[in-house]
Amino acid sequence: RQLDLRFTTGYEDYGSTYTAPDDGWAFGIKWVPNSRNTLDLDIGHRFFGTAYRLDYNHRGKRLNWNLSYDEDVTNQRNRIRENGRDQTDTITPPVFTDQNQTALYLSRTGRSDISYSYRKSTYNWGIYLERRYYDDGGDEDVDSYGTNLSWGLRVGKKTTMNTNFSLGFFN
Repeated sequence: RQLDLRFTTGYEDYGSTYTAPDDGWAFGIKWVPNSRNTLDLDIGHRFFGTAYRLDYNHRGKRLNWNLSYDEDVTNQRNRIRENGRDQTDTITPPVFTDQNQTALYLSRTGRSDISYSYRKSTYNWGIYLERRYYDDGGDEDVDSYGTNLSWGLRVGKKTTMNTNFSLGFFN
């Protein structure tokens, strides 16, 4: 059993024309009631307002489950790395740009993933919903949602073959 409390403070300055630098803080708690469950929560204040984070994991003998929610600032490079490809609405301006003119967005993302392992195979299924906020505060925010399926086969002690299918939509 484990219970961790944490407090973080800092200063964010993206060099933006849309937002002023701001001090931030977060209070967090991590609770591990047993070897199978972990709950990690954060609440705090950042330059865009109140920020929340949740990460729950359940590990079983064959079945693992994760539920997460996160509010963060992201850019196109990170989105491409995480999702493989980006389909940005280029008409609406981003929340702000940094000093290198990289488009940055406020992203609120919820995810759920489940995996099942049997013999040499691991099967995964995940769903996500993300809302990206833009600077005008109007109806131009972008929702994206989707699912992914994957299968992994352990072919050696340190070698695994994987195949993945993802399907995403923008609203």
